[in-house]
Amino acid sequence: MISKNRLITVVLMAGLFTSALAQKMGTPTLIRVGDNAIDCKPSYAGPTIYDLDKDGLQDLIVGTFNGRFRFYKNTGSEKVPSFEGFSIIQAGGADAEIHNWCCTAVSPQFVDFNGDGNIDLLCASFAGYPFIFYGNNDGSFNEPVALKDKSGNYITLGYYWDYDLEKYKFVTLGNAEDKVDFVKACDWDNDGDFDLLLTGSDYGVKLRINEGTKTHPVFGTENISVLPAHFADAIIDWDGDGLWDIIGGSKNGGVYFYKNVGVLGAPKFGDAECILEPDEFVDKINGGKCGITQVAVADYNNDGKLDLVIGNNNIINKPMPESLTSDQIKERDLLQKQYNENAKDRTAYIETLRIICKDDHEKMNEAINENLRIRGHEDYAKLVKERGEIWPALTKLIPKRETHGYVWVSLRQ
Repeated sequence: MISKNRLITVVLMAGLFTSALAQKMGTPTLIRVGDNAIDCKPSYAGPTIYDLDKDGLQDLIVGTFNGRFRFYKNTGSEKVPSFEGFSIIQAGGADAEIHNWCCTAVSPQFVDFNGDGNIDLLCASFAGYPFIFYGNNDGSFNEPVALKDKSGNYITLGYYWDYDLEKYKFVTLGNAEDKVDFVKACDWDNDGDFDLLLTGSDYGVKLRINEGTKTHPVFGTENISVLPAHFADAIIDWDGDGLWDIIGGSKNGGVYFYKNVGVLGAPKFGDAECILEPDEFVDKINGGKCGITQVAVADYNNDGKLDLVIGNNNIINKPMPESLTSDQIKERDLLQKQYNENAKDRTAYIETLRIICKDDHEKMNEAINENLRIRGHEDYAKLVKERGEIWPALTKLIPKRETHGYVWVSLRQ
């Protein structure tokens, strides 16, 4: 059985502490294995805290850019967690994996999604809709299943990747222009079953109501607006008032608190309050800045206070190439100017296309794809070709960039 005071990212909790934002967050520190920081290369990390091996200690599970889930076993104690090298969570006799290829890590949530007494693994991917790995009695997981609504369609926002057609498919479901990058199960209306909060990277958080039951989920077809921005990473009573709130990461690298100002069964949220600024996440070794943050909430050190465990994308600029000649400097400056002009022209092309297509995203997608197939055609294909010629030469003369998927902890003070 899962201890209700340990599984924080999934189970709604209250009363672990009496004060809220008055309690400050400590400076984020990198979580390490031995002397080395956990690094989910090539980039991005989606952590959660869960006792996967049922030994009474909270383990660290990290979703990755490549769509797999790392299990870091806690070999320390309740108050001083310590993690050893990771293994990959298995499902159906193979690595548990969701096809993910850009811009985020998969973020796992462990929850008894269908009320059968077994813990399941819920997540979304860059494809744009949620998946569930249903659990077995022995704690293992089955192969992933894509979640669909009562009409048999993928649970998505404005568009998703169609693997058969090999392109994005645009849909009209109301209040949605994005795709599902993250998903969290929560009992929104307090009727005893799990509803879904769907997060897109650009257009905020939407709700899908479960019109079925705890043991037979049936999801509606409409997306209901919940938050205008940021992510819904953790569903938790952050301020101890008996109502669950939302803690979310963001594209700008900060962590935000949305207070629930509604009532039980009818949540309503106030404005975002930043609880960790983007500049808090500085790689102490390399000085890299922070990209997307993905957040879990847990009593990390068992002191009765809720803490933050944060995965992010750190971008590190390596030193400038040494000893550039005057001719190389001139070449670099010229290439950079050409690259910037090319980027400006590509942006202008897309904006013109948006106006022509009257914001019809599917028409835009088809127009761009068709244009790219006609090599030698004017407009976008020409610009893409030019970029491909400029960029390799420019990268030899400018600082190199590295990306890392680090995991941090910020303890509540």
